[in-house]
Amino acid sequence: MKFFDFIFYKLYRVGLRSSISEIAVFVAFAFSSLLLFINILSINGFLHKKGILPFFMFEEKYSAYVTITLFIVIFLFIYIPKGKYKKVIKKYDDIRDWEGTWKGRILLILYILATAVAFVYVASFVK
Repeated sequence: MKFFDFIFYKLYRVGLRSSISEIAVFVAFAFSSLLLFINILSINGFLHKKGILPFFMFEEKYSAYVTITLFIVIFLFIYIPKGKYKKVIKKYDDIRDWEGTWKGRILLILYILATAVAFVYVASFVK
Protein backbone atom coordinates (compact mmCIF):
# COMPACT_ATOMS: atom_id res chain seq x y z
CA MET A 1 0.00 0.00 0.00
CA LYS A 2 2.98 2.28 0.55
CA PHE A 3 3.73 2.26 -3.18
CA PHE A 4 0.14 3.24 -4.02
CA ASP A 5 0.35 6.00 -1.42
CA PHE A 6 3.39 7.35 -3.24
CA ILE A 7 1.66 7.06 -6.63
CA PHE A 8 -1.38 8.85 -5.20
CA TYR A 9 0.82 11.63 -3.84
CA LYS A 10 2.74 12.12 -7.09
CA LEU A 11 -0.48 12.20 -9.12
CA TYR A 12 -1.89 14.68 -6.60
CA ARG A 13 1.17 16.91 -7.14
CA VAL A 14 0.67 16.70 -10.91
CA GLY A 15 -2.95 17.69 -10.39
CA LEU A 16 -1.89 20.72 -8.35
CA ARG A 17 0.39 21.91 -11.14
CA SER A 18 -2.24 21.54 -13.82
CA SER A 19 -5.08 23.84 -14.79
CA ILE A 20 -7.48 21.79 -12.67
CA SER A 21 -5.72 22.22 -9.33
CA GLU A 22 -9.03 22.66 -7.51
CA ILE A 23 -9.83 18.98 -7.96
CA ALA A 24 -6.29 17.59 -7.60
CA VAL A 25 -7.36 15.01 -5.02
CA PHE A 26 -10.06 13.59 -7.28
CA VAL A 27 -7.64 13.56 -10.23
CA ALA A 28 -5.20 11.55 -8.11
CA PHE A 29 -7.97 9.10 -7.18
CA ALA A 30 -9.07 8.74 -10.81
CA PHE A 31 -5.62 8.22 -12.30
CA SER A 32 -4.52 5.86 -9.50
CA SER A 33 -7.65 3.84 -10.15
CA LEU A 34 -7.01 3.85 -13.88
CA LEU A 35 -3.45 2.56 -13.43
CA LEU A 36 -4.63 -0.22 -11.13
CA PHE A 37 -7.43 -1.09 -13.56
CA ILE A 38 -4.96 -1.36 -16.44
CA ASN A 39 -2.67 -3.56 -14.32
CA ILE A 40 -5.49 -5.95 -13.46
CA LEU A 41 -6.66 -5.95 -17.07
CA SER A 42 -3.13 -6.78 -18.24
CA ILE A 43 -2.72 -9.60 -15.72
CA ASN A 44 -6.06 -11.02 -16.81
CA GLY A 45 -4.94 -10.78 -20.45
CA PHE A 46 -1.70 -12.64 -19.73
CA LEU A 47 -3.60 -15.38 -17.90
CA HIS A 48 -6.09 -15.57 -20.76
CA LYS A 49 -3.25 -16.03 -23.26
CA LYS A 50 -1.85 -18.90 -21.18
CA GLY A 51 -5.30 -20.52 -21.08
CA ILE A 52 -5.62 -20.22 -17.30
CA LEU A 53 -8.56 -17.78 -17.12
CA PRO A 54 -11.17 -16.50 -19.54
CA PHE A 55 -10.91 -12.85 -20.48
CA PHE A 56 -13.52 -11.32 -18.19
CA MET A 57 -13.53 -7.67 -19.24
CA PHE A 58 -15.71 -5.95 -21.81
CA GLU A 59 -18.29 -8.64 -22.42
CA GLU A 60 -21.05 -6.08 -22.08
CA LYS A 61 -21.24 -2.68 -23.72
CA TYR A 62 -20.66 -0.60 -20.58
CA SER A 63 -18.62 -2.99 -18.45
CA ALA A 64 -15.40 -0.96 -18.84
CA TYR A 65 -17.13 2.15 -17.48
CA VAL A 66 -18.64 0.23 -14.61
CA THR A 67 -15.31 -1.40 -13.76
CA ILE A 68 -13.28 1.83 -13.76
CA THR A 69 -15.99 3.52 -11.68
CA LEU A 70 -15.80 0.63 -9.23
CA PHE A 71 -12.03 1.11 -8.92
CA ILE A 72 -12.47 4.83 -8.25
CA VAL A 73 -15.03 4.06 -5.55
CA ILE A 74 -12.67 1.49 -3.98
CA PHE A 75 -9.88 4.07 -3.86
CA LEU A 76 -12.27 6.59 -2.34
CA PHE A 77 -13.21 4.11 0.40
CA ILE A 78 -9.54 3.40 1.09
CA TYR A 79 -8.36 7.02 1.28
CA ILE A 80 -11.36 9.10 2.43
CA PRO A 81 -12.19 7.51 5.82
CA LYS A 82 -10.35 9.20 8.69
CA GLY A 83 -8.69 11.58 6.23
CA LYS A 84 -6.06 9.07 5.11
CA TYR A 85 -5.41 11.00 1.89
CA LYS A 86 -4.55 14.07 3.98
CA LYS A 87 -2.11 12.02 6.05
CA VAL A 88 -0.50 10.64 2.89
CA ILE A 89 -0.17 14.13 1.41
CA LYS A 90 1.30 15.50 4.64
CA LYS A 91 3.71 12.57 4.98
CA TYR A 92 5.16 13.05 1.50
CA ASP A 93 5.09 16.85 1.71
CA ASP A 94 7.36 16.58 4.75
CA ILE A 95 9.90 14.43 2.87
CA ARG A 96 12.38 16.67 1.09
CA ASP A 97 15.18 14.17 0.61
CA TRP A 98 16.62 14.88 -2.85
CA GLU A 99 17.88 11.34 -3.44
CA GLY A 100 14.65 9.74 -2.27
CA THR A 101 12.65 12.06 -4.47
CA TRP A 102 14.62 11.11 -7.59
CA LYS A 103 14.43 7.41 -6.81
CA GLY A 104 10.70 7.77 -6.34
CA ARG A 105 10.29 9.66 -9.61
CA ILE A 106 12.25 7.05 -11.53
CA LEU A 107 10.23 4.27 -9.89
CA LEU A 108 6.97 6.03 -10.77
CA ILE A 109 8.03 6.58 -14.39
CA LEU A 110 9.09 2.93 -14.71
CA TYR A 111 5.78 1.80 -13.21
CA ILE A 112 3.74 3.90 -15.64
CA LEU A 113 5.86 2.76 -18.61
CA ALA A 114 5.58 -0.89 -17.58
CA THR A 115 1.82 -0.48 -17.22
CA ALA A 116 1.56 1.07 -20.69
CA VAL A 117 3.78 -1.58 -22.32
CA ALA A 118 1.86 -4.42 -20.66
CA PHE A 119 -1.45 -2.90 -21.76
CA VAL A 120 -0.31 -2.51 -25.37
CA TYR A 121 1.11 -6.03 -25.37
CA VAL A 122 -2.11 -7.53 -24.01
CA ALA A 123 -4.22 -5.42 -26.37
CA SER A 124 -2.32 -6.84 -29.33
CA PHE A 125 -3.49 -10.42 -28.74
CA VAL A 126 -6.82 -10.13 -26.89
CA LYS A 127 -9.86 -9.78 -29.12
